[in-house]
Amino acid sequence: MELEGGALSNITLVLPLQNESSNSLKVYLEPMPEYFILKPGQKVEIYAIFDEQTKNTNFTIAPNDDFLTVYMPGEISGYVDSFVMCNGIRLIPDGN
Repeated sequence: MELEGGALSNITLVLPLQNESSNSLKVYLEPMPEYFILKPGQKVEIYAIFDEQTKNTNFTIAPNDDFLTVYMPGEISGYVDSFVMCNGIRLIPDGN
């Protein structure tokens, strides 16, 4: 759907995530060079914003031994932004 002036509309996708482990969990967001540390029992929502021309509209999850990588939907060309929220508050990354 094009907006006035030929601009494309953005789509927001949300991935709810809860750390059910008794240990903290490091979550990397790709393609952003950021990570967040989730405390045991902590619930967050990962938001991805992309344009309507994006072909792949799914999150991809890749668990590793020490961390979890979350790949944002789309390709770099259709990618706009991503962020993490907890209880309605946008979190600042723990590192990059």
